[in-house]
Amino acid sequence: MIAFLYSAPENSVEDYQQVETEEEEGYSIPETSILKPLLILIFLIGSFLPLPLPSEYLSPWITVLTGILIVLPGKSALIESKIMNSWYLRESNQTVFILSLILFSINIGLLYQRDISSWLSPPEITNRLDGLKDGEHVSYAKAKHLNREWAILDGVNLRTPTCRTQSDGMGYCRHTGLDTKNGTYKFMLIGNSMAANHARLFYQECGPKAKSIYQMSIAICEPLYHLAHGYDCSDGIENIEKQIKIEQPDYLFIFSRFIDIGDPMPPNVTSLENDPVYKEMKNHLDIHMESTFFLVFFTGSVIPEL
Repeated sequence: MIAFLYSAPENSVEDYQQVETEEEEGYSIPETSILKPLLILIFLIGSFLPLPLPSEYLSPWITVLTGILIVLPGKSALIESKIMNSWYLRESNQTVFILSLILFSINIGLLYQRDISSWLSPPEITNRLDGLKDGEHVSYAKAKHLNREWAILDGVNLRTPTCRTQSDGMGYCRHTGLDTKNGTYKFMLIGNSMAANHARLFYQECGPKAKSIYQMSIAICEPLYHLAHGYDCSDGIENIEKQIKIEQPDYLFIFSRFIDIGDPMPPNVTSLENDPVYKEMKNHLDIHMESTFFLVFFTGSVIPEL
């Protein structure tokens, strides 16, 4: 919009007045064919489709259809143009720039409102899993609001205040706020999003006895098998093994949603000891146990269907 103002010829207002005069004298803009209503109908039908559409295909199509809808000729386009031109062409460049800056700021604020809110009011470290303070009264309205926030911010809630990782809670970090001198044990948590999801609970339960808690959360990947939903997790497993050797934890906790490893064994395999998935898992587990002083704990079922 601003670039147009700087590049517009001096007689732009006169041209606009001429178009307006021609319309008054009987000049009419050609009517849009059935294509424009058809595109609008496609938008409406697509909005109510019960099937999830892949974003990599949906986004380009929406962009193309929107562009076609904008450039199609019609009387509605002339009316919108007249309304806009009759106002902003009479305003100074400074006024248009300020208005554009305000609208841009509003868009950024709406787009990142939850990130801004989290930055202004970071989550507190309390004795409760829900982040509330002991003895705090919670009204029905506040409980409804909190439930809605927890549902919307499910991914954001993977972040633990005592362990700073990436924005989605995934990655590697060392928990803070522990008594590193008088603490008894060194703990280590590994897994996928389950590790990040249980981190706050683990910290509250084991933090008083810990001198160190190191967390490794790798999205999607199962820490003992290199495939997850067809995704190769070999690099993540290798990083976990290296870090366990460095940390030498007293207790190792594996938090993971074991999905692929719970699939039935191949048709030609009749015993668990011959299952290729079991063999790979056992190999990685043996490596982990060599660097763990006491015990390794699992969460969830790690036995495939027979």
